[in-house]
Amino acid sequence: MPTIPKEYPAGLTNDELIKHIETYSIEATVAGRPSNYVVGPSYWKEMTELGQNELTNRVQANLLKEIVRLKEEITKLKEDNEKSGKINKRLNYITISLAIITGIIGYLSLYATWPEKSNGETFPSLQLKELQKNRALLQEISIKLDKADSSTTRIIGEKLPKR
Repeated sequence: MPTIPKEYPAGLTNDELIKHIETYSIEATVAGRPSNYVVGPSYWKEMTELGQNELTNRVQANLLKEIVRLKEEITKLKEDNEKSGKINKRLNYITISLAIITGIIGYLSLYATWPEKSNGETFPSLQLKELQKNRALLQEISIKLDKADSSTTRIIGEKLPKR
């Protein structure tokens, strides 16, 4: 006949508790036979139920701990999602602002290169006139330099090499 430890059921490990439950279940079956009525089967059945109840309580306690841990994880995930949502919102505003600025700059670039009309003239014709003015100015400067070169030649007596 098996003995029941003093620490039964709360003081045993899960493996020890399962072992005792199996032993007590067998004893309850054997004790229930008509040839064996020293200790009644109800005693062993009670011991088996007591062990099973302890196992159930432990499983439930572990489940509750796990539920609390999962709740904390979910709370952290919610906070992280809120932070990333705020960051994404800011990035969207920045992206939209940059797109608007790019559009404005593009429009201004197109506007600057678009044919302008000034006194009925187009932009390319105005540019051509400006180039012609600059050409005339460069020709005047060249003539003055040639005159200056010839006057220096008369003073020194020889002509300087042209560049």
